[in-house]
Amino acid sequence: QLKPITLANQDVIHVVEAGFIGQYGEWYYTTNFGNKGILTSQNIADRKEVGLKIMELAPTRLVMFRTPYFQQMIGGTTPISSTTAYNGSINSRIGLHNDAFLSSNSDSGTYKSTSTEYPYLDVQSKYTFCGGESNALFPAKQDCSVVFSWLTRFHYNYLNFGYHPDVITLWQIGGCYNEIARRLGYRFELVSSTITDGILTINIKNVGFANIFNQRKVILIAKNTNTNTQFSFELNTDIRKWNAGETIQITQDLVNNLGEGEYSLFLNLPDNNGNILHSIQLANTGVWDATKGINNLNLTYTKGNVAQPPLTVSIFLQGTTIIVNNLTNYTIAVYNMKGQLVRTTNDLTGVRRGYYIIKVTDVNGVVYTQKIYKK
Repeated sequence: QLKPITLANQDVIHVVEAGFIGQYGEWYYTTNFGNKGILTSQNIADRKEVGLKIMELAPTRLVMFRTPYFQQMIGGTTPISSTTAYNGSINSRIGLHNDAFLSSNSDSGTYKSTSTEYPYLDVQSKYTFCGGESNALFPAKQDCSVVFSWLTRFHYNYLNFGYHPDVITLWQIGGCYNEIARRLGYRFELVSSTITDGILTINIKNVGFANIFNQRKVILIAKNTNTNTQFSFELNTDIRKWNAGETIQITQDLVNNLGEGEYSLFLNLPDNNGNILHSIQLANTGVWDATKGINNLNLTYTKGNVAQPPLTVSIFLQGTTIIVNNLTNYTIAVYNMKGQLVRTTNDLTGVRRGYYIIKVTDVNGVVYTQKIYKK
């Protein structure tokens, strides 16, 4: 009954949560499929049949099950790898919703055997989906000093920000709530973008806890600065394998793909429907164009004899590092809003939160100024 509806609307389905069995849809409290985890062989067969049928509702999307035991019941005990991820198999589409996140040493029974299920989830969660909520306060595993290791290990994509309220309060008081919110799921930072001999090189780091799991294109846009004509190229990279904690490098030949002229370069990470509200914004300041839903690489590429305008220098803050594009030899001075000099390096580590004026002087004595906000 559901399948015709879900099939027709897969493009707006994020993930599917299995549900259907038991109170809360968590496959635990039920009088029909074996109650409270006490299962006969027939109960297991029945649950697997229902689980596999749920997998048919949206065959291009991931499906979350309540425990690793249920994940393995449906998809097998061998986790996916980088070579089997996203191949459309049942196992490659099975994720976890842990609705007792760090609430006890077994996450309130989420794990039947941590010695086997932790290593399984280490790998399975990297290329699928993991999220949930806490259902009780258990500071030994939830405290700010340890929670990041668990979020990183199991590649958490989301947490319910409204539950459990005591756990949310613990993170707010401990000062880690905002960072957890920023890093859940993927978070892409532009590390650098350069052009050498007509070859564009882009380095992007995923500083989030997890990978993106639904496929989307990665597109380079080259805009002719004189005619405003735009050219687009789909880059040869799988965004789902921009792994958490790693830096991905992408290259693109500009010489053989663009005619003579001067071009500004942009990176577009659109959803499959091209809705700019759903395009991915890089985490850097000073690169996002909200009107067009694209990220400015702050690079200009010139092919042929084109009259050169004055050099455009972009200055922005990436984390605690000041990035200066299009200059190689320069000096830097950082002033607070009282005009006091606070730094003469690109590193703002330890500098207090607030607005600052960055003055960059090139080898010819030309000064470039930018106002930035240090978080």
